[in-house]
Amino acid sequence: VKAHTDGGCFRNGDMTAKAGSGGWFGDEHPNNFAIRVGKNIKQDNNAGEMLAILTAARKSPSKPKLQIISDSTWAINALTINRRTNEDRGYIDVQHSNLIQATIAELQARQGDTTLTWVKGHNGTLGNEEADRLAGEGADMDTTEDTDVSVHKSQQIRGAKLSKMKQKSLYRGIRAQRAAKIQKSRKVKENLRVARVTTKERMNQQPPDSRFWKALRDKNNIPNNISAWLWKTIHGAHKIGAYWHKIPQYEHRGNCLIEECEDATEDLNHILFECPANHGKEAWKIADELLKEKDIDWPTATDIHEVIAATVAEIKDKDGKKRQGASRLYKIITLITAWTIWKVRNERVVGENPTASRSEVANKLRAEINEHFTQDRLSPIYMKANEKQKAAKKKLVLKTWSGVISSERQGEMLPDDWIQQHGVLVGNPSRRPNGKNR
Repeated sequence: VKAHTDGGCFRNGDMTAKAGSGGWFGDEHPNNFAIRVGKNIKQDNNAGEMLAILTAARKSPSKPKLQIISDSTWAINALTINRRTNEDRGYIDVQHSNLIQATIAELQARQGDTTLTWVKGHNGTLGNEEADRLAGEGADMDTTEDTDVSVHKSQQIRGAKLSKMKQKSLYRGIRAQRAAKIQKSRKVKENLRVARVTTKERMNQQPPDSRFWKALRDKNNIPNNISAWLWKTIHGAHKIGAYWHKIPQYEHRGNCLIEECEDATEDLNHILFECPANHGKEAWKIADELLKEKDIDWPTATDIHEVIAATVAEIKDKDGKKRQGASRLYKIITLITAWTIWKVRNERVVGENPTASRSEVANKLRAEINEHFTQDRLSPIYMKANEKQKAAKKKLVLKTWSGVISSERQGEMLPDDWIQQHGVLVGNPSRRPNGKNR
């Protein structure tokens, strides 16, 4: 018996993703199938690929030899060369572990031999093209049913071999178990929901919560201090505004003390975008000018949820392809601008320093951006990685900052590889303030 299988997914990686599976045994064969991945399974392309193999095995008679032909190296490797490793690790931190285990159990229960064959996708192979078409039909179906991923007790993998585990993997396993039991707070749900509304408007995407959390852990794009600040922002954990309103005799601390603000609640929106003492408008204007040099037409953030949404920003060209460098620059500039305004406020309120002037805030922002730029520029040189990884990081850095370097903006020609060139600055150089604020 020979079966071609394939998986498909509409809006892969989105909250509204729809995945399906297809299997083709032959023209008008009764075992041909197009099914939707159940609502109990994360909707993505890999889920469709694995479910297609599982369904093909379930539809095939047990005794004859079975050849399953798939274009998914991930699915084939998960069932073959990675199987023993995953079992030794107790499937901790393995994507779609329930589907993989159900598929392995089904293949092992067959009396006949089963072979898995890889074929290049979309290469004109009849069976693969038909399976792909059926997978698309499956993804287009509506479903309210769960996918059966049950495994007999005798075939279930329980626990992991400590001799095969690393502390990092064990820690992730413990976190995953705890996370499954913890209910997200209403504040977290609301902040991520509104951030998704922003991404829907700007990118026509609704990323899942996991994508926001993954972005916060990306040290290549977000420094640790800003990541921690964003985590507190999403959780509503900053001791500002409404936090103080709940504490008797300290309610006044929740309001802005600047006369022009008329006792407005000092929440993050007020701090970053409204309070004149923080000169947020000036800071966001500088950020907007810098982004326009990169041909980024997106407006800069106007509320805290747009700052959160910037962590998953994807700016695309006219052909719909992601502009990797522009997307990364938008993320970096947006977050550094918000972080700088936050620090200016803290220096005034907590540090009891005099209110900063407009030019001082502008210079602080430029200094923060250039400090991050310098660290980013030198990271391919000093990072602990192989040459291929260093080259990839170097290419990403060049894509990110080319076009916004002050020398380029002043009409000077820079070499294609300016990574190690001294004196390269982003934006306009800091200017010494005039008059009494000097």
